[in-house]
Amino acid sequence: MLCPAWVNTKIGESGRNRPGGPDAPHPVSDAVAAGIRKLLAAGLSPESVAAQVFEAVRDERFWVLTHPEWNPAIVKRVEDMTAQRNPELVKALV
Repeated sequence: MLCPAWVNTKIGESGRNRPGGPDAPHPVSDAVAAGIRKLLAAGLSPESVAAQVFEAVRDERFWVLTHPEWNPAIVKRVEDMTAQRNPELVKALV
């Protein structure tokens, strides 16, 4: 299961595929979109992620966590899930 964080792809430009085209109204503000583009630009290369996927398949490893620095957040998320606690983002919104 591939679980990447930021990867330097054109996913930030996916609005071009929305019904109505790239100029159709979108719920994400320009500032948020600019921030996402910046994070994507600084992300891992697609080739690096592909190499990790290849290694995982070769080694028969199910999980492909591309950014080990995110592991503490993953642990917290799973702990919240098993304890049936709302995730931090939901707590911040309610």
